[in-house]
Amino acid sequence: MYVSAELVTKLVGRLKKRIELLPEGFYDTFAYTRTGQNLTHPVTVGLLVAVVVELPGAAIATIDHRLNNRNGATFQPDILAVSRELNPVLAIDYESPNSSDARVPRKDWAPYACWRATGATFPYYVITTLPDAACPAWELRYASPHGCNHGFAPFRAEIRRNPFAFWYAYYGRESAKHDLTGITMLNISCKNVTIVPL
Repeated sequence: MYVSAELVTKLVGRLKKRIELLPEGFYDTFAYTRTGQNLTHPVTVGLLVAVVVELPGAAIATIDHRLNNRNGATFQPDILAVSRELNPVLAIDYESPNSSDARVPRKDWAPYACWRATGATFPYYVITTLPDAACPAWELRYASPHGCNHGFAPFRAEIRRNPFAFWYAYYGRESAKHDLTGITMLNISCKNVTIVPL
């Protein structure tokens, strides 16, 4: 089954409790997403591993699990929760402040849709990190002429007015170009975790 409201509700509730312990600014600034202090992604993946093994049907959490087949389909989520029989239960990709941007549809949605076409039926959660508030110092990385966010460079001021509103409006427009069956978007804003419908 692709969607389980109970599963995602438990995931959100348990993740919220764990991130309450983190320092202020952990998710709504780039203070913990910098060279020498690049903690947001590894810390959050660690928290998610602890959370997913508590979910119904999940016995083990694997990291960077490579799913592929001889026909060229590949999918490598940050976390894959598996049952005792080692069957996939759910997959998660976590996007920290520096990767919650234009890459999500190409980097996350498309590989899962390709893998799902092989017959996979486990849900996939993509968790972004976008403050739902004004963030005057919010960064737009990879905006150089050959960067993946180059087309968004003129919109830096708009992004900073509300990173969540800007990028989820973009994801909403992009969603029409993708089959999002089985995909649930979640977002971390400050110390809150929400499910975001597209």
